Amino acid sequence: MSSLVVFLNRRSRLLWLPIVQLLVAFVAAVFSGFGIMSSLEPQASTLSWHSTAALSTLLGGLVCWFSSTYFMLRFFFDCAFGTTADSLKALYKAQIYKFLLVAVLIVLVVKSVEFLQPVQFFFGFICVQVVHAFAGKIAKL
Repeated sequence: MSSLVVFLNRRSRLLWLPIVQLLVAFVAAVFSGFGIMSSLEPQASTLSWHSTAALSTLLGGLVCWFSSTYFMLRFFFDCAFGTTADSLKALYKAQIYKFLLVAVLIVLVVKSVEFLQPVQFFFGFICVQVVHAFAGKIAKL
């Protein structure tokens, strides 16, 4: 329990990143669901809800969010009390697990979801991944 307290005290600013990523996943799903980001489907003059596009975008965002959150927790819990060499080892180990987790989750989603739209799925994945470009700004919140 004490390692969890130390983790939360030392890295409380970084806990904003998964929250912002989850928010971006839902916002991208809403935009995709209303057809704002989807130019592949014919558009009517009014906005209509495309649930398959929204769910595909949300699944892509959740795959990226889950793997990124796992990476963050794994890395920071492993290197909480170690040396620099231990931190580097934990970083590589967490990154390898993240890559494997992304690959497994993408395969599971593609194989198990019949209505998946691949373009929308990867749109959601990329939207959440772009949040990492702003991680420094998010950590300053």
